[in-house]
Amino acid sequence: MKPIDSDNLNDTIGKIKKFNSKVLSIDRLEQLLLNINNAPAKQKVTINADGKLIFININDIIFVQSDGNYSTIYLKNNKKKVVTKKLKDINAILPQSSFFRTHSSYIVSLHKIKEFLKTEGYLIMESNHEIPVARQRKSEFLDKI
Repeated sequence: MKPIDSDNLNDTIGKIKKFNSKVLSIDRLEQLLLNINNAPAKQKVTINADGKLIFININDIIFVQSDGNYSTIYLKNNKKKVVTKKLKDINAILPQSSFFRTHSSYIVSLHKIKEFLKTEGYLIMESNHEIPVARQRKSEFLDKI
């Protein structure tokens, strides 16, 4: 409101800075928890979904399938988890040494591939699911494995 009182303005700016630093430190803490996954001896990934953290053993993941803003994580023993994360977000937290995005809708565990049918352009996973490999990613996939 006019006229501006410089003391009130300085107090308000101080409150905003203090509030933003708290919000940033909470966001930073969440990011650090998620980045724990980048440790070399990582055994689990942490997925922040629906206000909770889901811990999944990376050895249990067979593949991840996208469905718009949702992703389905297929695990051993025919289990699956549906999370409200886009595939690119999940791809960012999975270790690139063990996982590969074969298609715009799929990420696979390189350790769970049973067969690669080159002429048809798809993988057969340990769970017997057939996963397509995009033509433009085929040579990069072959280099990776």
